[in-house]
Amino acid sequence: MQISPLRHIRLHTALATLVAIVLVGLFLFKQHNIQTQLLGEQQEIALDTAYRAILETTRRDIESRFRFQVMRPDVLELVADARYANETELSVLRDKLYRLLEPVYQEMEAIGLLQFQFHLPDDRVLLRFHLPQRSGDALFSLRPSIRIANTEQRPVHGLEIGRTASGFRYVFPLHRDNEHLGSVELSMPFNHLQAQMNRLLGNGEFALLFDQEQVFSTVDAINRMYYSESIIHPGFLVENPALATEHQLFSQSESVSRLKRQLRENNKVQRLMSRHKAFAISTQDGDQYYMVSFLPVPDLTGETVAYVIRFKPSDAPARLFNALVSNLTLAAALILLLGTLYFYNLRQRMQLHEDIRRRQATESELSLYANIFKNSGDAIMVTDQENRITAINPAFSHLTGYTEQEVMGQNPRLLASGHTPIETYKAMWEALRAHDFWQGELWDRCKDGSLYPKWVTISAMRTQGEVSHYIASFTNISDRKAAEEKIERLAHHDALTGLLNRYSLELRLVQSILSAQREQLLVAVVFIDLDRFKTINDSLGHQVGDKLLIEVANRLKQRTRDSDIVSRQGGDEFVVALTGLRNTNDVPHLINAILLALSQPYAIDQHSLSCTPSIGVSMFPADGIDMETLLKNADTAMYHAKEKGRNNVQYFTATMTQSASERLAIEQDLRHAIQNDEFELPEFR
Repeated sequence: MQISPLRHIRLHTALATLVAIVLVGLFLFKQHNIQTQLLGEQQEIALDTAYRAILETTRRDIESRFRFQVMRPDVLELVADARYANETELSVLRDKLYRLLEPVYQEMEAIGLLQFQFHLPDDRVLLRFHLPQRSGDALFSLRPSIRIANTEQRPVHGLEIGRTASGFRYVFPLHRDNEHLGSVELSMPFNHLQAQMNRLLGNGEFALLFDQEQVFSTVDAINRMYYSESIIHPGFLVENPALATEHQLFSQSESVSRLKRQLRENNKVQRLMSRHKAFAISTQDGDQYYMVSFLPVPDLTGETVAYVIRFKPSDAPARLFNALVSNLTLAAALILLLGTLYFYNLRQRMQLHEDIRRRQATESELSLYANIFKNSGDAIMVTDQENRITAINPAFSHLTGYTEQEVMGQNPRLLASGHTPIETYKAMWEALRAHDFWQGELWDRCKDGSLYPKWVTISAMRTQGEVSHYIASFTNISDRKAAEEKIERLAHHDALTGLLNRYSLELRLVQSILSAQREQLLVAVVFIDLDRFKTINDSLGHQVGDKLLIEVANRLKQRTRDSDIVSRQGGDEFVVALTGLRNTNDVPHLINAILLALSQPYAIDQHSLSCTPSIGVSMFPADGIDMETLLKNADTAMYHAKEKGRNNVQYFTATMTQSASERLAIEQDLRHAIQNDEFELPEFR
């Protein structure tokens, strides 16, 4: 049955439309996954940045309070007296100390610092302001922060798991006139951390989970009742809500409680938490979407002991999903209506819209990361669309020597050294115009005139499709380049003489042979072995031997051309390749000059040494057309020079190969006879 042309066209059109819809659907799904991943990364970075900023701000505030409110002469006097006081005297001293610092403690309570206590250097608690009736107990074995502050006499701060409660400890040693008096501790509970993070990030709910292995290694069996298993992960614990005090608890809603049970069934969450990774996921409770961020928290030693988890209601995942559905529907309708060409134009417009949205989102986040900009270890420079410098960070001034006032409004070319090829700058601008990104190496000049190489990353920032700023970050790579050059030289040169090594000789000799084949030229391979070098080395020592080898290398470089190859094979063997020869008449003159130079006496450390060379020569193409053959034949000729009495030059001939083979066969027979005990001594009667 013959299909009509109309039906044939309809069939092909339907198939093409179906393929186009499938391709567009796959593309949109990929974009949706990328956007979801970026959303999670933003939440993860925001939580980490807020957490670190709060800890640093709190540390500085507590350190300031310690310096001005605790390190007072009257306080230090009471602590000093308490070291040697009896129990009756201690009771009086504690009372005085409490009354003296009670206003300070009340002020600390008001800002959320609830634990304030003094310790004596002999492992006794002098005074707990939050529990003044408890004192005199030992904490060194239970609290590493207190032990370190008193034994190493340095400040300690960070997360620490406690017997009954955990928190951020700030422990400072007390000194008076270089005399260690003990330590003082201030602690921040986690609800204070939650309140601070909500002020920075907006409202959200938190959970604090402790690694079970870390808790069990720190807390004894009796006090483990203060911890209970986490709903989210079986390998993590939470502080027992039935025993924890009010300031230890995180507030939890019904939605978050349900989300915790969902996370228990999430394989990604279980896998990444077991590896102590930072990550973020999106999840849903009813109609409400949440972004859940997981931040691993280290202890005083830098080892991960806990997770801070943030549950943030967010409409972004729903918007992304709704956008995906809408885009699929719209794309399918447009493909059916307008065909493949209209779909291509639509995809370009959608991509442009997505690029604009991403750049606008990036600009809105710049204020959040301003502190990161200022404290970055890499030098950062921002320019406007006219390439005028509008901002730099302190690392920029530290690296270049220029202050902010000196570079504001200037073109970055003021850093140019003149040592970067113009082609590099052209390629940089072409990449920025085409891709909004470039990364590479430039040479710049500091304010003091010194040159340095730097590794630069430049990104173009766009607003509504137009470049608004360029952001460049760079670091000084002088040390790295020096190390690379040293490694490169060691890989291709002999460490003692600086000549090419065997590997580089073989590479360059192969290239010289290929060049000689193309241009119909000759190559002479000269194998040199120093006569009686072992005797000098053994009798006068390796230092003299090494200096002799260096002098031999210098004489070889003086008697050869820049186009020739000079190398040390190892020990007292050298190889010279004379390249670009037009006839064999040039060879004897060059080689005899080498023989004469190496035969002259050597003045080494007040010794006048005679160390003549034995030289073997093979010619390309007469004695071989490949590198291995030429080296082997030159080596054979060199051994023939040894047999001829040393201190002479022998040119390879075919008979040498036969003699070498016979000598090798005799050596093998003798070795076999020795191994099999085949030698006999005749009896003489």
